Amino acid sequence: MSALVNDKTALTIMTRDRTSAGNRVPIQFLASYLDYRSAVKPAHFDACPILLAQPAEDRWSPLHSSQLVLSPITAVPVHTVMLDNAGHYPIEEPGLTQMQNAIAEFVMKYTQ
Repeated sequence: MSALVNDKTALTIMTRDRTSAGNRVPIQFLASYLDYRSAVKPAHFDACPILLAQPAEDRWSPLHSSQLVLSPITAVPVHTVMLDNAGHYPIEEPGLTQMQNAIAEFVMKYTQ
């Protein structure tokens, strides 16, 4: 859990919270991630545009992990926005504001 956020004060609060990072997770739940099978393979995904708001300082899910899934998608636009100074839970600035702006711009672009 130490990789969730880069802000030490926020991490302390989250790990003390039994409904957040301080929670316990059954091993069966974790194992389900290893057996996950997508209903649609990425190369066949064509439902909607995609926005990846990638925290630049994410020590849990690095960009290359997302790129492995997103790179085969060619039927829809795929946009990646790097969130400066943000960890896995992107609460750090300027990443949080960058994420809010990227989402607003993305929604406006594809809902008009």
